[in-house]
Amino acid sequence: TSPNSCGSPITTYDADTVGTHIVQFTVTSSGETATCTTPITVQPNGDLWVELTWNHGADLDLQLMRSTSLSDATNQTWWEGSTLGYRHTNNFSSDTLSWGNPGTSDDPFLDRDDIGGTGPENQRIQSPELQSTGVYYSIGVHTYPGTTTQSQLPVIGTVRLYCGGSLIKTATYTTTNLGEMWVIGTVSLGGSAAAFFSAADMRWSRL
Repeated sequence: TSPNSCGSPITTYDADTVGTHIVQFTVTSSGETATCTTPITVQPNGDLWVELTWNHGADLDLQLMRSTSLSDATNQTWWEGSTLGYRHTNNFSSDTLSWGNPGTSDDPFLDRDDIGGTGPENQRIQSPELQSTGVYYSIGVHTYPGTTTQSQLPVIGTVRLYCGGSLIKTATYTTTNLGEMWVIGTVSLGGSAAAFFSAADMRWSRL
């Protein structure tokens, strides 16, 4: 993301991906120029944070599924509804999901839906349920055919998974078909530790 209104006295910068951003400020006055550089460190919000970016303009949707079995992440179960499938709902609409315990701390939130850009999109859960309760979270990416055209493909997507603030998995894939659904894998959390189970390049079509 680039800063906004760079020629104005006040500018804003949306540090929208996890990591260290280097911002450089240059001021010119009366023929004199001064420059300073400052780092901005962005931390993941919540104990489960999944982030998706891609390499050029298209509409990829980051999805998260809650299940009670490692074998649930299939074409049949993914789209069954609020019990298992997180259908790209978000916390800035009325279409939200209630998972697990009462309250919202273990519910999923989509902070940003990027249509036609390069991301990021992120899914987050503040306090996810632990594996000791029999709960798993599967991660998927859908190449949405409603706002993506075949001429925009292929697209290279990158998913980063953070648990407890630490990066535990980075996965990159190339999507070549409209409606393609790619399941990266499943994560379980056990207090201070997390385990990731790869999905062996599981893909199917969902138009």
